[in-house]
Amino acid sequence: MEKSLNLTNIQWALSLNTKNLLPKVLGEYQDNPILASYEDNLMKFLRENNCKNVRERLKNVNTLWNFKSAISELEVAKLLIEKGKKVEILLETYEGMISPPDILAVDSKYEVYLEVTRLTDDSTIEHISNSIDEYLKKENYVYRVTSSLNSEISMPAFGNERDIKKQKTAVGVEEFKEKMRLVNRANLPANIETSIGSFKVEKSPHDVGYAGSFGLSAILLPYEKIIDKIRKDVIYKSKKRDKWIGEHRNKLFIVVLVFEAFFHYIEYLEPALFGNHTIVLLDYDYKIKNANEKGWKDFLEKMNVLPQISYLDPKKRGIYFTIDSVKNVSGVLGFLYGRTLVFLPNPFAYEEINEPEFANYLEFE
Repeated sequence: MEKSLNLTNIQWALSLNTKNLLPKVLGEYQDNPILASYEDNLMKFLRENNCKNVRERLKNVNTLWNFKSAISELEVAKLLIEKGKKVEILLETYEGMISPPDILAVDSKYEVYLEVTRLTDDSTIEHISNSIDEYLKKENYVYRVTSSLNSEISMPAFGNERDIKKQKTAVGVEEFKEKMRLVNRANLPANIETSIGSFKVEKSPHDVGYAGSFGLSAILLPYEKIIDKIRKDVIYKSKKRDKWIGEHRNKLFIVVLVFEAFFHYIEYLEPALFGNHTIVLLDYDYKIKNANEKGWKDFLEKMNVLPQISYLDPKKRGIYFTIDSVKNVSGVLGFLYGRTLVFLPNPFAYEEINEPEFANYLEFE
């Protein structure tokens, strides 16, 4: 597989990895050659453009779920390089910082720290992946285990819901282990149903057992929960800067939210940060009123005939206004695979990281 696709750049990127991740990655590529080619080209681009610490970033990645999170950071690094920035992936030991950001991007005008998070990232799903990996290693099972998680587990957890979700996933993993003992290993693949989803057990394409891809069920998230998830992730990441000292606090700071899979609601970034708009119709004459009542409203608005005012409702302001810790953030970048980008600078950031011209940082038109 890897020979036919010539995945030399993936092999280079994982050449320092100490967790035997390469055979797991190659095993997943076996079913998805398009992804394999894409990610190999990503590594090739970063390698050719001298992005620092790509291999070092992947050194201790132990599961495919964590590898996907690392890929998100590298995708952002590629975007920054394409925009003319010099990029360094920052390691946990960077300049002795406590809780350093993920990326440093430098151009002729700015030095910018960036912190990347996937909105679908969930410690409970990571727990499932790690638990399956550890179980297979302990039992010396050379199997690949993939899963299609149900909608309840696929739903991002909020607040106290995280503890409840952790308990449910722990129960589900134990159910998997119990039923795994009953599987006829001479007759694989086999499906195992649990309270958290369906697991597929098959022979590993390489000489290592591992937790493969985790499919998330497509769900329709309520508007309020989407906004809440965006806000909580930005608030959580904004607090990183509180731990920084000295010159590190003078660098502009961007929180990058990676939208993916079913969590593609990038249009909700603005109301989460700034708030909701209210539209008020002004007085207008009977001709316009009659046309409006006949169904011409959209066209009249397009032609600027229907007088109206749109303003930000003070009672529905977003976290740029309402949360002090978000003053730590110079801006938030919404990144959706397929290159849909939304960058919203923070006019209310602390003075040392408040830059009005920052709106043009990524040369948006």
